[in-house]
Amino acid sequence: MEIDGVEWLLEPQRDGSVRCTTSKRRAWVEVTVPKEYMGKAGGISLLTDLADAVKKTVPFGYI
Repeated sequence: MEIDGVEWLLEPQRDGSVRCTTSKRRAWVEVTVPKEYMGKAGGISLLTDLADAVKKTVPFGYI
């Protein structure tokens, strides 16, 4: 899933949380969103908030 120029892999976890890992970056960024913060947008607003920071600090490129 691409959000504001950052690609994410979303992996639902057994406890209802979702692990979100960037792809196509020189280093992976992994964030786990707890079930209670998922909301109707599925945690997407959180990833939107993180997009600028990821783009500024982790260069595009493959590992």
